Amino acid sequence: MKSIFSLLIVLLLTSQATWANTDADTKTLLIKKLTRVQLNLAPNDASKIPITLRLADLHAERGRIEAMAELDKGCTVCEKGREDRLKAIEYYEEVLPKLNVTKMGTVLAQLGHLYQLVGEKQKALHTYKTLIAKTSNEAALSEAHLSLGEIYFRQNNYEQALTHYNAVMGFSGSKNKGLAAFRKAWAHFNLGQIDMGIEGLRKVLSSPALLTRSGEAGVVNVDKQFQEEVSRDFATFLSRKPVTMETINELFRRSPESTRQANLAYLAKELERLGKKPSAIMVWRQVLERESVPKKRMEGLILLSNMLRETGQKDQSIKDYKMALRLWPSITECKTNLEDPNCKEFKSRLRKYILDWNRQEKKNPSEELYSAYKEYLKFFGDQRDMNVWAAQVARKHSKYDDSIAYYQAGAKLARMELEKAKELKKQKELRDLIETLLLSQIEVAELSKNKALLVRVYDHYLETSPNKKKVVEVRYQKARLYYDEEDYQKAAPALREIALLESGPQNVKQQAAELALDALVILKDDTRLENWAVEFAGRFPTKAGEFNKIARTSILNQAAQLASQPKASTASADTTTSATSATQAGDLAAWETLQRMNLQGASVDERIAYLKNKLVLAERLKKFGVARRTVGELLAIKTLKPEDKEYALTRKAWLAEMVLDFDTALTVTKALKLKEMTPAARQLRLAMFADLSGKNAEPFLKTFLKIEKEGEKALATVTRLVQESKTPEKTLKSYRKVLSKTPKLYSQMVLEIYAKDPQIKKAQVWLKDPLLKGTVTEVIMKRHIFGSRFEGQAKKLQAHKLDDRNQNRMARSLKRRLQLIEKFEKLVGEAVAMGDWTSQILALNVLADESERFYNEILSLPIPEGLTPEQQQEYMGLLSQQAAPHQLKANDVRAKLNEFWTNTAAIDQKIKDVEESSGDIRALAQGDLERVVGLAPEEVKTRFQAAIDMKEPIKQTPDLKLLETARQNVRENPESYSHINSLVELEKQMGNGAMVSYLEARLSKLDKPREPASPDQTEGSSNE
Repeated sequence: MKSIFSLLIVLLLTSQATWANTDADTKTLLIKKLTRVQLNLAPNDASKIPITLRLADLHAERGRIEAMAELDKGCTVCEKGREDRLKAIEYYEEVLPKLNVTKMGTVLAQLGHLYQLVGEKQKALHTYKTLIAKTSNEAALSEAHLSLGEIYFRQNNYEQALTHYNAVMGFSGSKNKGLAAFRKAWAHFNLGQIDMGIEGLRKVLSSPALLTRSGEAGVVNVDKQFQEEVSRDFATFLSRKPVTMETINELFRRSPESTRQANLAYLAKELERLGKKPSAIMVWRQVLERESVPKKRMEGLILLSNMLRETGQKDQSIKDYKMALRLWPSITECKTNLEDPNCKEFKSRLRKYILDWNRQEKKNPSEELYSAYKEYLKFFGDQRDMNVWAAQVARKHSKYDDSIAYYQAGAKLARMELEKAKELKKQKELRDLIETLLLSQIEVAELSKNKALLVRVYDHYLETSPNKKKVVEVRYQKARLYYDEEDYQKAAPALREIALLESGPQNVKQQAAELALDALVILKDDTRLENWAVEFAGRFPTKAGEFNKIARTSILNQAAQLASQPKASTASADTTTSATSATQAGDLAAWETLQRMNLQGASVDERIAYLKNKLVLAERLKKFGVARRTVGELLAIKTLKPEDKEYALTRKAWLAEMVLDFDTALTVTKALKLKEMTPAARQLRLAMFADLSGKNAEPFLKTFLKIEKEGEKALATVTRLVQESKTPEKTLKSYRKVLSKTPKLYSQMVLEIYAKDPQIKKAQVWLKDPLLKGTVTEVIMKRHIFGSRFEGQAKKLQAHKLDDRNQNRMARSLKRRLQLIEKFEKLVGEAVAMGDWTSQILALNVLADESERFYNEILSLPIPEGLTPEQQQEYMGLLSQQAAPHQLKANDVRAKLNEFWTNTAAIDQKIKDVEESSGDIRALAQGDLERVVGLAPEEVKTRFQAAIDMKEPIKQTPDLKLLETARQNVRENPESYSHINSLVELEKQMGNGAMVSYLEARLSKLDKPREPASPDQTEGSSNE
């Protein structure tokens, strides 16, 4: 059994060459069989190593075959063979430790190769390095160094790659010296060592032994493909250095005969790619000198002419291009088969040369480009588009005859295509194209300003146009030469004659009519324009609407001109009256002109324009009734544009305002955007109209304050809201922040609120507000709080009596009196500290009286019984000592009171406080005087009493009928200074502040009359 098994192993391991050629299925079968055998062998079985190595070889080979097959199919992500290669690696790695040094080299080389194929570069590097360390076999070492060099080369590690390529070159038995030398040259090149790279390739090309990628040592077998590749790369290397004739000759000499011309051409192209166009041109010249094949010469000449053009050598470029064109007839295969790919390519290049040039000089084509077109069309004149482009270039250079000739050639070729075209769509496209080209030649003729040439192309168009679409227009153009020459004075009547002819095509006459009107528009002859437009409207019913529109537009223009340029006045030009009269004369003339407007058939836009002009003139002529009706007509138009509606509403609001119809003014203004106003100003305007119409202005004022929180207007608005509020205290607190920067105004408003209901508790709350610190309001409130405390303590002090029924009672009552006086003195100190004049007088007066009363009461106390005369004397002395300070205090206080009553400035201020106040605040001031008037000296008392008795003036209310008459006068004469002024006086009597302010603002915009109006003048006559 064992011998049979050994025999099987021998059979499996033999004939490797045969197995290498077996198909994939057979290999797979062998792999399966060997795998089973390998698995059944004991680890130490001597036959396991060769079987494992054979399995590894089979997997590696099958992987290679599968990978090659996948590559042949054009894979993008190639994965075939990977599993087999990984399996092969596994088997090789398994047996590697068991191999002797001789066999180890071969396995390591194979392993390194497989590692590279599966992307394990580091393992590959390690394997090759291990191989180098463990083998002395030159072939294996050479293979390992080459592989390492290739890995480092691909990693762009050219320095390291050079080390290994040099090692390969050092082995005499290496079969890879040619490839290593080639790679060495590229490594030097990539390191920027161009000269060394060139020298390396020069050595390869001059050494037949190196002209093969892989061969037997000592055997010379030149690989032609490799030689061609090296020579081509030699051209690449040489292109990086300055190129001379010696360079060109060397490349030619060292290249294989089969690629010499190709390598020179490649060098030229490479130099061009690198931007070395002068060198590229030199090389192309050498290529062409050595080239006898017409096709190849043409190719070189085309490339050369392109480079010459790009380097600015246009003359030489054209010469070479012409030579290329002249070679075209000599290319025999292109005569018989124009569909030949090479022939198509040559034609395309010849054409592209011109098109590229054209694109380069699109805005400003040169004479040389035009010359190239002419030369090209000598050989390829059957190309319609090139004829058209040549015509365009000729037109740019004012070569009008040539341009027209090319356009006509293009049109002729298009007609030939049209004769062959079968599809209706294609036929239409070609007819349209011909029409365009024929019209283009007319444009060129017009540019020439040559009337004879124009007539010729007009005739050519009429004879050859397939569509005949523009025949009428062309005939019409013959009659419009005056217009084209901008002689509108002659053009207008000439065209009018054509339009009014009894016979002839209607549309031609209609166009003549339109152009005649255009001429008048240019001449700004609105008078004739109106008359002719009406005349043409009768002749051309289909265009009557348009012509009538022109007439209406001319009327509007005439009206605008009259209004802006008033007629001369007979009055002196340097007076206001004459200027006003002249302006009014112009407006009246404009108004009369506007009356000629016939709106029948007018569009909505025309009607709007008419009404807007009418509205402007009506306002300027003070025809306010007409103006209001015109506004109504404008707003009745449902399709009115937003901006026109805004304008009409603005005028409606203004006109309503003029006649004191503030309710309408308010309603309309609410609907207005008023873009020229700030949002805050808009709210104030609405508030004003609300006031004047008797509506509630509060919502508008509150909205205003949300927008504008600072400034005089904001303060005035807050003041008004507080004053008119049903809960002023609450309203004031809500706007405290607005008033925080003006504590004086805030204090005044607090005082007004407090004066209506001066409660001590409210004063105590208000005084907590820091904004009242140091204000008059603070003083007044503190005075009231002090007064309430003063009255209580004064009553207690004044009501107290000494009890002399016995000594104990007397002692207690004396002590109590002293306590009350001491407490009251503290109150007096508060009054003094507060600095309030009224509070100090009241407190000091009580203190003086009570001090004196206490002094007298002490001295009147009875002498206790049982005292000796000496004791009585001593007792009286003690009483006198106790009473004296109170007498002194009373005298001092009265002296201080005298200072107060002699302070005329303080007394005058108290009276002024009454005079300059009103309402509840005056009542507070008068109340303060009433408290001290009884204490005042006679001369002061008289003045105080007069202030107390002072009454506020009684308002006089005018007769309502008189007021309404005055208002009606203003409605009828909105700009009458005298009527508005009279109404102001009556409104003042009514106390209607809002109306007074408004009317005074209107007065400020009017000129005050210098003298009374004549009795026969009637202001109302202009209202309609």
